[in-house]
Amino acid sequence: MKDINLIKAALYDDLEKRKTINIPDNVDFGLEIELEGLEYERTMRRVKFIDNRFACKGDKSLDDFGVEIATPVMHNQKDDIFTLKKLSRSLVKSQPRFDNCSLQLNFNDNLSMEEKVELFKVYCYFEGIIYLFSKGTDQKLRTSINMYAKPIYSEFIIEHFKYEEYPDLMLEKFCNMKMYGLNLKTKKNLIEFRTPNGTASYELWFNYINTFYHLLNAVKSKKYDKELVNRYINDFKDIRRDGHPLVRLDYEIDMEKCLQFTNLIFDDELDKLYFLKQILLTQEKPALNYIQDVKEKKLLF
Repeated sequence: MKDINLIKAALYDDLEKRKTINIPDNVDFGLEIELEGLEYERTMRRVKFIDNRFACKGDKSLDDFGVEIATPVMHNQKDDIFTLKKLSRSLVKSQPRFDNCSLQLNFNDNLSMEEKVELFKVYCYFEGIIYLFSKGTDQKLRTSINMYAKPIYSEFIIEHFKYEEYPDLMLEKFCNMKMYGLNLKTKKNLIEFRTPNGTASYELWFNYINTFYHLLNAVKSKKYDKELVNRYINDFKDIRRDGHPLVRLDYEIDMEKCLQFTNLIFDDELDKLYFLKQILLTQEKPALNYIQDVKEKKLLF
């Protein structure tokens, strides 16, 4: 019943918005924040006033005055956390739009080639959960994610079977591609997570940084069920009759898998609550149905 209590707490308990990140203070990370509807020169001046290290440029891939802000390398330290909060409040005040925007989070790539392959496998296994979480506070995924944060599940598994003995070729399609939800920036030696729904909320930024760091750590630490993940990869059937991979935009939550992900990557109960609270914002009914099903099964046995 521990997981049931966790779900109930995430649904109903008042939880203070996340103001900190629960990662080691020596971990490097960076954000690329896309926004629409903001005049470039004015936005650049405001951003540079907050911290001159921020890079600000126009983004032609976005509509109506698209702007992208890139942070320098940052850490879970007081000054950087304060700076991100200040940036967020300034951007929120400007009332940007996010119709075609994603949010990119970058971490140093310290994984071996074998670990990179395992990261892609684990990401595929949990991709539906990750994308539901990546709605942030929105009701649905952006319709433009196929251009900016495309799910990798179908295409990675095709590459996996094609180049099973050659991991570098297996991952080549997902290197330096500003298109997929998971991208390897080989020139800068970074792992990039591209969340499909952009945001200027620092609470969401912190939740994403926290979650994706702990996902990387779970792979590095080999905490996941490798046999289960491999079985999922090998049972792949998600191909249309024309031979092209399917792309999912209408994920339905699997509460068992959601809890599996939560308990896999987080040891801290508060981290679990922050993650579940965000994902269950749009999944209250399935969560309640799951609680009811568990109760009925306990009564049967």
